[in-house]
Amino acid sequence: MEQTRFFLFTQLFNLWRSVRVGDARTWENERDLQTVVEDIIDDFPSMKLEEIALCFKAIRKGEVNIYGRLDTPTLLTAIRDYEDKHTVTYRENHHRAEVQARALQYAGHGRGMSVRDALAAVVSEMPRQKKTIADMGGSINLTEQEMLEIDNPKTNCE
Repeated sequence: MEQTRFFLFTQLFNLWRSVRVGDARTWENERDLQTVVEDIIDDFPSMKLEEIALCFKAIRKGEVNIYGRLDTPTLLTAIRDYEDKHTVTYRENHHRAEVQARALQYAGHGRGMSVRDALAAVVSEMPRQKKTIADMGGSINLTEQEMLEIDNPKTNCE
């Protein structure tokens, strides 16, 4: 984990030194940059280091808008936008290609299936990712009593 922090710190330091935004900088020292590194690790646990480095490069090249500011909220928003635009699309395309390849392989093993049926079979065998209610944009309001009932369910064993 220390190597990850060091890599991100180095990349962030280079970004901080190379992007000119006037007086809009809010980071003043290495401790501030270390705090930003922790925020990046917390907010983007599934992003690869290479993806974050590419995002920083895109910011330096002016391909990702930071609205004339280089502070923590703006940087995190820029990384999130980059992730949505580039990495999510890449992962979806990679996943789609993988499913199609497995379906073709599945159909080609003498099962007498069409590619469409093989694709349906492969997709049905794949594990579904579980999502939390918050991931889906929802929330639940429970009373303390209801929380206790969830923690200690009553069983009807007669």
